[in-house]
Amino acid sequence: MRPLLKVLPFVRGAWGVLFVTIALSLLGQALSVIGPLIAGEMFKQAVLVGRLDELPRLAAAILGLYAFRGLLNWVEIYLGSMAGQRIVCNLRQRVYDHLLQLRFRFFDRTRTGELLARLTSDLEPVNGFIRWGARLSLKNAALLLFSFGLAMRIDFELAIMAMGVLPLIAITAYLIGARIRPAYDKARQQLGVTTSRLQDNLQGIRVVQTYVQEEREIAAFDAESDRLADLFYKADRIDATYYPLTGFWSGLAILLVVAFGGMRVIDGRLTLDQYVVVSLLVSQLVLPMRFLGYMLAMGQRAASSCARIFAILEDEEDAERLPELVTWEEDRARVPARQPCPSLTGAVRFENVSFGYDGPPHVVQEVDLAVRAGETIGIVGATGSGKSTLVSLIPAFHDPTEGRVLVEGLTTVENDAGESIQVRADFDVTKVEPTDLRRQVGFVFQDGFLFPGTIRENVLFGRPEASEQEMVAAAQGAAIHEFILTLPEGYDTLIGERGMTLSGGQQQRLTIARTILMDPRILILDDYTSNVDTYTEFLIQSALERLMEGRTTFIITPRAASLRRVDRVIVLERGRIVAQGAPGDLAERGDNLYSDLLKLEEQQRLLGAA
Repeated sequence: MRPLLKVLPFVRGAWGVLFVTIALSLLGQALSVIGPLIAGEMFKQAVLVGRLDELPRLAAAILGLYAFRGLLNWVEIYLGSMAGQRIVCNLRQRVYDHLLQLRFRFFDRTRTGELLARLTSDLEPVNGFIRWGARLSLKNAALLLFSFGLAMRIDFELAIMAMGVLPLIAITAYLIGARIRPAYDKARQQLGVTTSRLQDNLQGIRVVQTYVQEEREIAAFDAESDRLADLFYKADRIDATYYPLTGFWSGLAILLVVAFGGMRVIDGRLTLDQYVVVSLLVSQLVLPMRFLGYMLAMGQRAASSCARIFAILEDEEDAERLPELVTWEEDRARVPARQPCPSLTGAVRFENVSFGYDGPPHVVQEVDLAVRAGETIGIVGATGSGKSTLVSLIPAFHDPTEGRVLVEGLTTVENDAGESIQVRADFDVTKVEPTDLRRQVGFVFQDGFLFPGTIRENVLFGRPEASEQEMVAAAQGAAIHEFILTLPEGYDTLIGERGMTLSGGQQQRLTIARTILMDPRILILDDYTSNVDTYTEFLIQSALERLMEGRTTFIITPRAASLRRVDRVIVLERGRIVAQGAPGDLAERGDNLYSDLLKLEEQQRLLGAA
């Protein structure tokens, strides 16, 4: 149950409503013990005294009491639900905020389906326990105490006898709860696996149907689904044993009260009206005792889900606190002190940089590289040579394991005459605000991602405040504007999930337009023409030539011929720079991958022409 205590900080903004809810709950349960007293008085007046004329007044009192109690319950349920929704909403928002500030390496090792399961299905038992489980636990605990306290005032020994089964119910609940939590842990883990397979198949539906693997995937999903059902069945089977066992102990309590209470009436130690009151109070004791035990089992399920949710929130190793996104005080205390990132000139320097995703072996090894402002660098290398990893260190998507990545920026200082002047200075990318840095680094990924909205929303994603003219200019720069005009709704055309209504080349050109609109000082093009034809590649490269003027540009591409106009080509092999120089010089030397690729492409061109 300890993980549930971690939810307390998320009561922020709901304390007032929560206190009112608790007060109404306690008041309603206090009124509940008055009912048996009135019922006892009715029995006394009708049976012992014979005053039937008092019955209507007492009956009206009972009806009024329960009507008022019902009104209190309605208000309490409404306010309790409001407070619970606020708490769960705070928790959900906190988890999402945290996810957006986790580094790439977290998502590299965590499946999306697993995260979706934690944000949806794992929140449900937590939501249920917060919204009504905890509140009903408090209500039943209060009813138990009030009823027991009043029963003790009437007949101490009989009340103690009735409560004697409470330890038996508590032990039963504890033993069952101890088995329920690991059972539900396994079921929740399997739910993440099943959700991941479902998501993978839905996103890759075209691949599944293209390779005619529907039957195999259905069988695989059915197997995962059956395993999920079996695990939940085992957990529910353990849960199902609770009520029969606690029902037996509750029946034992009632039997004891009936038997020993009747004997005490016969002995004259208890009047009939008192016997009626105690019997009703004990009946009110039984349900809270059983319910509190059930809440213990429910709390174990919620604690299991809560632990999985907080495993994400407590991942500080992968967290990258972004000041603009930090809204919680405890997070704000953990935001590292970083200096603002100045206006960049575009110069970049790698100083003995090595990087490994999980330690050695390093993907990037001992790289020393100085790039001038405005220089265009082409990077070639075999698959897995560290090309994409190397450039991902510039916007600080990953921190170097060893060495430093420096960017040059303009900073204002005072000279000896007391005048403010701008000077160039180097800044470690791990020491500056990442949001300031990334706004000046444009990145076109190898697999450009589009959101399921309109073309306008996707192009404006990096700069929502950009004007219509700026958006159109960016689309023209990516050679996509003319195509957009042919669509029925133009820039307001919906493109579907991941832009599936567009071709691969059109998707890539939209991501390029999105990057152009950011007007970055450093431009990184990671295999940006992998999904376009030769003619479209020519259009994009012609447009990008204008964009790259005055900007530092890194181009990663398997097409060596595309790098003939760059200032310098870097050849990577197993994370190390093994050759670099002007394209013409490397081609003439003939002892490097770049020259080999040029020869291979020329041979392919001649074969195609023949």
